Amino acid sequence: MGEEIKISQEQIEQIINSVNSHTSESLNKLNSFESCFDNTGVLFKFSKLNRRIINLRKIAVLGAEGGTVFDYFIDKGIKKVNLYSANYVYDLATLVEQGTVLNLEVNAYSNFSVQVPLTSTERIKTPYYINDINTIDNEELNTPFITIGVSHSKLKNSAKYTFTDLFNYSRMKQFLLDKVLDKINSTNNKQKIIIFAFPPVESIKNPDEYEEKLKLNKLLPEDKYKRHLDSHYKVGYTNESELKKISVSFSTKKEGSVHLVNDMSTEHLNCVGGYRLTTNQPLKSDKTIYTFGFSTCFGQWCCDEYTLQSVLQRELNTYFGEQENQYSVLNCANGGIPNYHRQWNSFDFHNPQDNDITIFVCRECGYELIYENYKDKFIFIRPHSEVGMFDRPHNYGDIYTNDIHHFTPTGYKVMGEYLAKRMIELGVFEEKQDSNETQKQQTSIQNNTSVSGNPALTEYINSIKPNCPKIGSIVMNCNPFTLGHRYLIEESTKKVSQLIIFVVEEDKSFFPFKDRLELVKQGTKDLKNVTVVPSGGFIISQQTFGAYFEKGSIQEQKIDPTNDVTIFAEQIAPKLA
Repeated sequence: MGEEIKISQEQIEQIINSVNSHTSESLNKLNSFESCFDNTGVLFKFSKLNRRIINLRKIAVLGAEGGTVFDYFIDKGIKKVNLYSANYVYDLATLVEQGTVLNLEVNAYSNFSVQVPLTSTERIKTPYYINDINTIDNEELNTPFITIGVSHSKLKNSAKYTFTDLFNYSRMKQFLLDKVLDKINSTNNKQKIIIFAFPPVESIKNPDEYEEKLKLNKLLPEDKYKRHLDSHYKVGYTNESELKKISVSFSTKKEGSVHLVNDMSTEHLNCVGGYRLTTNQPLKSDKTIYTFGFSTCFGQWCCDEYTLQSVLQRELNTYFGEQENQYSVLNCANGGIPNYHRQWNSFDFHNPQDNDITIFVCRECGYELIYENYKDKFIFIRPHSEVGMFDRPHNYGDIYTNDIHHFTPTGYKVMGEYLAKRMIELGVFEEKQDSNETQKQQTSIQNNTSVSGNPALTEYINSIKPNCPKIGSIVMNCNPFTLGHRYLIEESTKKVSQLIIFVVEEDKSFFPFKDRLELVKQGTKDLKNVTVVPSGGFIISQQTFGAYFEKGSIQEQKIDPTNDVTIFAEQIAPKLA
């Protein structure tokens, strides 16, 4: 057995007691776990010891409303879970205890075997043994692993879930998503709800020097402030004394259960009536787009004109026509670290109605898990991971500003424009119809009677139309992309000025659409006259050629692609020419 990690038993038991005793009354204080205070009010530094205590505080935050980091596995019906951490053995022991209470089979592993003297409760009366990761057999690697900190090389090919992702999944589930669903189901509310994920700087591929320093936390305050000023100078703001006021953190006031922003007025940052100002709002509107979130949603370090809400408002004014736009975008952000409890309180307070739209702005952390279990209940928009839009090289310039969460005005502009574009593409602004009417529309598309003049089709064509004399096209599923696909593409490029590759967008293949699209893009990036685009809803889709996706089960039957080919030949190809 390896040497035990030395840590004050009295100190660790105080934290464990807090995990078991905290209630929702202390939730707001606990949500500030990034500034963990001990019992004397002294701020913890991020040493290994105190990082363990911070993790235990996170567990306490979840426990305040009945959540655990095992919620995802419980939702999936998984009964056995393994844990791994190189050093934080008390985190492991606490989670083992929690899992045992939930009737899960939980085993813990570290870089060494250790006996942990736990606990402050009577549920597990004997010390718990944490196993050496090197003793695990290959079969056990197929069991899901929760990793705390850096993963061990032995877990390279196993089913891994990070503690942070699972923590974020549970927080959104317990404090926000389930409560929102309960509310709209109980009131038969038909509003559309969007989960919009801001990408963190850590997710950028090929980061520039500044972004690399951000990831490593090696930027000096003067570097950050210079970036802040430079980013505003680029969009035309030159009054440094006024720009400094944007850097001032906003404050909130609590009215009942909801936090509203305190009023303030400067040249570039204005809050009125509890809300950050959204510019270019229509004079008359009977529908509201509510945006709930944290400081990124608020527009921290950014002027009024370039917040996500202001950019979205201008895009919708252009789309509908400024005089016709009936949607006003309201900035309900309450700031601070990811506090989903506040978002729920704000949503409940504002009580959006059927014709309104709600946008919850969150981080990407845990997004895949949240999407997996809630994709049929909400509309998900994830700019970076969907299109890799911030991976370098790109033409957006400096996206992030003085820390890893907040954008420059250019960054907010790019995000707002993308949000508007996807909302339009996904039909967010179309009135909901009953199931019979929806079925009639789908049948109409399948019979090719209402495709001509379809605004969604027109917008799709305009988004992919190249400007060149001779255009060719290929429709490919690429499940996955192979050298055979590459050969066909190379031969086709010799015959046209520009080749459009339509990658089948329906997610009915073994490889997900986003992976197939990325494989084709990477596999053809050296071909200068190739454009890779999604096939959309009009090229080999469930509506236009549903039999294509059932060919494995109807091999003895003939399938008819006439409708799909006709739509392409009569409606799409002529407009690309």
